[in-house]
Amino acid sequence: MSRRYRIFRMKIKSKVFILFFLLPTLLLCNKKYSITDVQIQAQLKSNGSMEVSESRTYKFKGSFKYAFIKLSKSKGISYSNISVSERKNYFVENDTNSPQTFTITDHENHIEVRWYYRARNESRIFTLNYTVNDVVIRNKDVAQVYHQFIGDEWKK
Repeated sequence: MSRRYRIFRMKIKSKVFILFFLLPTLLLCNKKYSITDVQIQAQLKSNGSMEVSESRTYKFKGSFKYAFIKLSKSKGISYSNISVSERKNYFVENDTNSPQTFTITDHENHIEVRWYYRARNESRIFTLNYTVNDVVIRNKDVAQVYHQFIGDEWKK
């Protein structure tokens, strides 16, 4: 083998290495999102429930396919009428993980609502609507409500 041929092969190998190993790693490192705005509206009902509408603005850098929220469960609290939308386009509840769908998973301490979409280097506003059942604690002389809308696990 000639010296030129070996140098040529070495250049090709280094380009292949960069293309298949380093470039994907660099692209993944640049992937991030932030929640830049949260708007929450809650309305108490006479039956002791609360209707909630949460709109969250996500700013994406890179490609993303899903987001999720955990609704904390506590004694006597349950959730119903859960829906996800984007600009009044309602997502369909099913487990296909396709864009414009969402899933609800019941865990021991929380309910996870996960919705699917395709986003890349853009901002999107998603709205989650749900009812918190039996959130009002009625006493003889007073009624109490305690509900944590944004949990302490959120860092973004």
